Amino acid sequence: MYAKPRVLPVIAIITIFAASAKAKKPEPSPTCQVTICLAGAFTREDGGNPRFEKICKDLPGILTDCDDKRCYPMFSMNGTSYAHKRLLAALDTNQDRKIDSRDQACTIALVGYSWGGINAIKLANLFLTDSRVAPQRRTIDRVVVVAPYAPLVAVKVKQGIKSFWEYRHSLTPTRDCSRSGLMGPYLGRVPTCHKSVVCKDYDYSLAPETHFDGYLGKQIGHCKILSAAKKAVTHNITSGTDYPQAIPQVPVKTF
Repeated sequence: MYAKPRVLPVIAIITIFAASAKAKKPEPSPTCQVTICLAGAFTREDGGNPRFEKICKDLPGILTDCDDKRCYPMFSMNGTSYAHKRLLAALDTNQDRKIDSRDQACTIALVGYSWGGINAIKLANLFLTDSRVAPQRRTIDRVVVVAPYAPLVAVKVKQGIKSFWEYRHSLTPTRDCSRSGLMGPYLGRVPTCHKSVVCKDYDYSLAPETHFDGYLGKQIGHCKILSAAKKAVTHNITSGTDYPQAIPQVPVKTF
């Protein structure tokens, strides 16, 4: 004779399902990315901005800024407040004018060049202190700045930014594009970072005879740095990890 199959009591079955329901599900990882580029002074056609545009146009989740003539993959020198507005709109996926757990989780990435590097820090601070953003969503995942510069302004990276990369040069080549600029030449500001931020500061001038994507370290100035750092910036923003090529790194002061 065959043994009768063992049947679990109904109470036991309910208990098993209840236990499964109570088990905490892992937090889903973001499936979208929102990226904002902020250009240097003055117009988006000036200085190194056309080179910066070539970096920005291929970045994931890039937001564009349009005028009467065309759309740009970067916001202008005076467009930080508008960039903040566009960032909030992109993250407000349920359109209730709030950024909270009911919205889709997205990776947030900011990229700034020259004056735009200073503006990237400003934009991050605007977002991190915005009352429309729930505390658990007040995080900027990735910030990359290239030769950030504005007179008498420091690069201070505050808590709430997860990862920060800066690419700069501490020496100015003879034919640097910024030598003829107002108050030029321009050297990227040295960053200081909150101790909670994973912060990297790279200085091409410290390797004058090393090639970086076709340029010697000693040749890299305020405009050429965009060509030298293009692959690194793209890698940082796309993967959220350090670029594998060795670039001289400077210890970062923390607060």
